[in-house]
Amino acid sequence: MSLPIQAPEYYGATPPAYVGDYTSGMERISDICFEIRDLHEAEANTTEKWLSFPSEIDYRRYIALEHESRLVLFTLRHCGILVGNLSYILGPYANCVGVVSANDTGIYINPVHRVGSLAMKLMRYAEETLTSLGVHYIVHGDKSPVDGTDLGRFFGHLGYKPFAVQYVKEINELETPA
Repeated sequence: MSLPIQAPEYYGATPPAYVGDYTSGMERISDICFEIRDLHEAEANTTEKWLSFPSEIDYRRYIALEHESRLVLFTLRHCGILVGNLSYILGPYANCVGVVSANDTGIYINPVHRVGSLAMKLMRYAEETLTSLGVHYIVHGDKSPVDGTDLGRFFGHLGYKPFAVQYVKEINELETPA
């Protein structure tokens, strides 16, 4: 799959957006993987509770995807402090030749900073950037059956439509090293 803009050139393709003391931007996970861990852990404690094994992001894989121009990370900062993130894995949409989709790997904003329309503005910023990268479809999941937060209304305000329901079944236990 080839995008019109390749890494690392696509960083900076869309300048940061400012709302008061908040900044939405695009950052490299390879640059902030230690800084973002607390946000990822908080997100996992909210949305990945259904897993029978611990949720642990494979940062090496994320960085590899980033170097392949397949992972994009959007951040929300308050006075320079990382308070939110939204990331996507980019790839071909297998059912349509030439179509590129962006599938979210998660959106999380620290609850203290869930004020006003910051989440919507972060999403719009991401959409603008993904559009400039040649993405055709953006796909978001809603884990409301797991964590109780129904995001349908939120996504509806942004023009998203329900598409499919996913059913998940664990078929193998994760082996933990001795």
